[in-house]
Amino acid sequence: MSQPTDQPPAYDRFTGLSDAYRKYRPQLPAGVLEAVMQFAQCKNPELVVDLGSGSGLSSFVWAPYAKKVIGVEPNEDFIAAARKAAVEEGHANVSFCQAMANQTTLPAESVDIVSSSSSFHWMEPETTLKEVARILKPGGVFAVFDYLLPPTIGWQAEAAFMAYEENIRKRKTGRLHGNNKWPRHEHLERMRYSGHFSFTKEFSLHHQTVGSADRLVGLAMTSARTGKLLREGLTEEELGLDVLRKEACRHLGDGEQPWFLSYDIRVGIKGPSPKTHAAGL
Repeated sequence: MSQPTDQPPAYDRFTGLSDAYRKYRPQLPAGVLEAVMQFAQCKNPELVVDLGSGSGLSSFVWAPYAKKVIGVEPNEDFIAAARKAAVEEGHANVSFCQAMANQTTLPAESVDIVSSSSSFHWMEPETTLKEVARILKPGGVFAVFDYLLPPTIGWQAEAAFMAYEENIRKRKTGRLHGNNKWPRHEHLERMRYSGHFSFTKEFSLHHQTVGSADRLVGLAMTSARTGKLLREGLTEEELGLDVLRKEACRHLGDGEQPWFLSYDIRVGIKGPSPKTHAAGL
């Protein structure tokens, strides 16, 4: 990631959020993984590398399918939580490497699938795509996943969630400036014209799960900006979390109900030559 030298790296924003991530963030559904494996023409990949693996959720979902999974994550807090969870949950084929996505140190042409779940927008795209192409086998797949928030649960609760996010966006301070993010809607274009992929495509899949008012508030608290502002001393009331909690409880009640999540997926197939121009839909 491009970063001014007088500011901490962007991934430091996520320190302290590992428990909330594991408790509240959605887990990739099997259908998303199966679609990617179909592109890879491989039902049981030898090696999957998960860039920006966070607390490990996006790596552990690959465990039943892949012979080996490596999560790559720069944040020390996330790495520690993921390694602990791997032992506690018995994911013997999943390991984690503390590194930047554009400097994985993995062997060239060794990986069947490289994935990035709700994290590619934090990565400097040119150098990351170059590294992805370096470690992918010919014909290997790079898959970028992003889910849309808030989930589809009912307009009143969704409106309260969006109002909270807008309030947080307005609370910019100098300490929050300078950490680059690359727009999600440009992911496919960057992949397509990088010269590393012989085919690119964007598609969407939808998934039904369950959630509650507590989980909706928890999702808001996993925001990097929320975590940083809370660490800097702002109260939940100052951020508006108390209002969100009240509105979520009022409209969603005490129990669980269906949640509908939409996933945007971008895939790139590594071509036989890095000079191959990408094509896609």
